[in-house]
Amino acid sequence: MSSATSIAWTQRTWNPVVGCSRCSEGCGIVIKHPDGSITKEGGCYAEAGTPRQVAFGHEWYQGLLDENGLFNGVMHEAPAHIWIEPLERKKTTLWFVNSMSDAFHEHMLPAWHRRIFQIIAACPQHTFQILTKRPGNIRRHLERIGLQRLPDNVWIGVSVENADVIKRIDILRMVPAKIRFLSIEPLIGPLGKLNLEGIHWCITGGESGHHRRPCDPVWVRDIREQCLVARVAYFHKQWGGPENNPLAIECPPGKSLARFIQRVDPHEHGGALLDAKLWREFPE
Repeated sequence: MSSATSIAWTQRTWNPVVGCSRCSEGCGIVIKHPDGSITKEGGCYAEAGTPRQVAFGHEWYQGLLDENGLFNGVMHEAPAHIWIEPLERKKTTLWFVNSMSDAFHEHMLPAWHRRIFQIIAACPQHTFQILTKRPGNIRRHLERIGLQRLPDNVWIGVSVENADVIKRIDILRMVPAKIRFLSIEPLIGPLGKLNLEGIHWCITGGESGHHRRPCDPVWVRDIREQCLVARVAYFHKQWGGPENNPLAIECPPGKSLARFIQRVDPHEHGGALLDAKLWREFPE
């Protein structure tokens, strides 16, 4: 199983534990109908990608979804060859930890966290990016394995998809860490004024996939401007769908919007240019 990834803001993924459960609108919305059927709005790429992992023969991904294809809260430990990936790679690498899960999910076992941070400590040549929607669990999970602060080669981030979960930023700010970042993707609503004190990096992005929700360029520009003022490194990952891309208004009548955007902005899903610039800043 290759850990190479197309995620633009990292280099490789490391998934020693897989499985999760939905906790906010960023994970997608499920509408249940009287006849028992469901309609999905948005969705988690890890959840959507789990059946593919099962099809590849990765048995530890089995049993993670319910009858509707949604994460059911079950979490499984990956086999040994996955655990040791960072140890075997000597080249300095950015690793996205638990991209197919949430590293601070309430079902994460102390033994898993202990081993994860032991491997991180043994790999000072690497940087490990940990992203969570559950920042309120971070301190408790660290304390139960005897860690008072995160190692300096760990970047800790929270997902912030709309104004309803802005409080995650305040919780993140209190986490003892060298680098703190925001993953504002999928951006599905305006965020308003942000307190970026103690934040070092900000990623924005529109939602991709068949059930994607809109991302207004006005929301993205507002976040970018706040990052510039606060001197926070800014990274715009993608627009998610061609209809979100500001260049969509230039598409000639009667032409395919998807093909037009692919020609004028061939980056990621739906393009990634923001006001004629590809924003790809990283924290120093």
